[in-house]
Amino acid sequence: IGGAMLLGPLLLQLGMHPMVSVATSSFMTLFTSSAAAFQFMFLGRVPWGYGSAMFGLSFVASWLGLKVVLFLVARYNRASIIVFALAVVLLAGLVMLVSVGVLRMTPDEPGSDPTPVAGLSRLCPRS
Repeated sequence: IGGAMLLGPLLLQLGMHPMVSVATSSFMTLFTSSAAAFQFMFLGRVPWGYGSAMFGLSFVASWLGLKVVLFLVARYNRASIIVFALAVVLLAGLVMLVSVGVLRMTPDEPGSDPTPVAGLSRLCPRS
């Protein structure tokens, strides 16, 4: 969840057209993710096989998603489809974030301490 997840709804709330809001958010995401990727490349921390596979998969999925959304907007003449898509992505992110947090806080074995989440753990360990 990055800046585009915050900027997209904000621009929509300010009355910007959904197509312009998505384009602005996408540009910001491209810029920030490219900067992070270059940092990892310069530090030699990129597993090239995995990175290449994820780049290709992400590129194809983004292109396909763009074509589907543009087709739906043109067919139904409703830019609100973009707003609904953004809402679904935000809701899915919320559900996954809460689910992972709850699963990590659940002890693996009865009577054991749960895995610490975000640095939170017991102040006094059990004896």
